[in-house]
Amino acid sequence: MGFINGFICKQITLTTEDRIYTYLKNEIHLSDLVNCLGNTHVSLNLDFLKELLRNASGTEHPAIDRSFVENIGGTFNENAKNYNSINTWLQGKSTIPFNKLIKIVALSSFSLNDIENNVISIKCGPRKGEIYPKFPLRIDDKLGGIVGHIMGDGSICEKYNQVFFCNKNRELLDEFRIQIKYIFGIEPRIWAQVPVYGRTSWEKRVYSIREIPENYIGGLFYPRICGLVLHKIFGKFANGRNKIITNEIRNANNSFKKGFLRAMFDDEGSANSSSHMLKMHQDNVQILENLRNMLSEFGINTNPIRTYFKRNKARHTFSITGFKNYYNFNKVIGFSSSKKEMELRTLIKKVEKSKFFKKKFALPIYSE
Repeated sequence: MGFINGFICKQITLTTEDRIYTYLKNEIHLSDLVNCLGNTHVSLNLDFLKELLRNASGTEHPAIDRSFVENIGGTFNENAKNYNSINTWLQGKSTIPFNKLIKIVALSSFSLNDIENNVISIKCGPRKGEIYPKFPLRIDDKLGGIVGHIMGDGSICEKYNQVFFCNKNRELLDEFRIQIKYIFGIEPRIWAQVPVYGRTSWEKRVYSIREIPENYIGGLFYPRICGLVLHKIFGKFANGRNKIITNEIRNANNSFKKGFLRAMFDDEGSANSSSHMLKMHQDNVQILENLRNMLSEFGINTNPIRTYFKRNKARHTFSITGFKNYYNFNKVIGFSSSKKEMELRTLIKKVEKSKFFKKKFALPIYSE
């Protein structure tokens, strides 16, 4: 057992490449998030906390044990002859700074896995903004949807790491809300505004997605801790306006990638049965190249990237054509937007009825 940068290292060895260890896994444990939680506060099951403190201190009354208090970085009160913070932790009146918690764990016979099974909430400071994660966090389609929507119509604030997603489509807003609720156990702050190009201010706060006025854009806002955790797992894929598909995203499992691609196409893609194609639009060519590579892993071939100008700004796009590609996309990826999903199904039905399809196509369809 040892320490790296002040953090306990019982079950994993953290190095400068510790993210590589994380992204190859299908589950994320508390021990994988140590380096991003140094300044956070944790709430634990009180019965477990009492047992942990007794075990770490070797006494029934850890708050009055000067040696133990100093070992965990506390300040012993000479007048009161105790460290009152421990008493407030045990009474549930305050949360435990994570940097003190890992020192307590280092002095105990418990592991970080024991801690994660008793975590109630984590937040970035002593005030509000907590999450209620259930460990281990699974790298699945729901987490892929969160990352995909942030890459599409969302962001993670460069300065404060707060997570944000906006859209006019209530289905997509609700999908993102449900996915965050599943992973982090929290609801968003919701704001609304009239969709005017270039506007960034939010006009009114509402308390459910249903309350967003018709033809308004809805914005979902989440606390800093969400951004810290997502960046730790997947690298800085969304840092303000700068977005990239990181190695962690590229090397995630297929379940994650399906959710990621679905969200990206819901936000930035389109389906058009009249022109017989699916399209993906982006400002960043490298993101498009990575998306094409990911789609090819599921048997979905794409056409070359093309560039066009919109509002005097270069934009880039690729299209998907051909029945087998439509079919595989619908079977494996699909849309959460009912409008886009219906358009895709219409496209497939139109092609199915064509004489060309009947003569030329047998279906070597993607399968797991």
